[in-house]
Amino acid sequence: MKTQGIIRTSLSLVVLIALAIAAGCDKQKSVTADDAARKGVHKIAFDPKNPCTLLKKEEVEVIMKQKVMDLEPQDGFCSYWSQEPKSISFEITVTTPGDPGGELKGIKKYMQKDGQKSGHVIKQVDGLGDDAFFQLIPQEQEKYLYAVKGKYHFIFRTRGEQGYEMSEDEVKNLAKTALDRI
Repeated sequence: MKTQGIIRTSLSLVVLIALAIAAGCDKQKSVTADDAARKGVHKIAFDPKNPCTLLKKEEVEVIMKQKVMDLEPQDGFCSYWSQEPKSISFEITVTTPGDPGGELKGIKKYMQKDGQKSGHVIKQVDGLGDDAFFQLIPQEQEKYLYAVKGKYHFIFRTRGEQGYEMSEDEVKNLAKTALDRI
């Protein structure tokens, strides 16, 4: 009798463990820190006159790894800027041209022609807004990310002292977070 009870209990445990393992073996999606951060992104009523609403100061501070000065939005422009320990900035400019996609293509064409003479690098960026590209200015530690989303044309710009520059991925991730809110 005791043996049958032990066998039933053991068998029940084996079945429970097998069910738990089977339930946990569904295909698991690899989640990156970037994906996890975006899950908290909520759409906002965007006012192009105040692009500071697109990113929280704290979100930019995490990337800069230092405190950002108080934001002072201007018409269509926002600057996240720090001086300590080294100067670094991240800026958002937004315009509402009649043909944002056409404007972006024109800027890109001009930069590909004239910018490369100065050592600027132009790179297409996929998966960001409706269209986007980087203009990299290595000698200035400066990066511009031009993007279009809907009726808006954005310029995300960063500049930092040597050793404090933001990477292309960091700029792209901040821009994606901002654009996902619209």
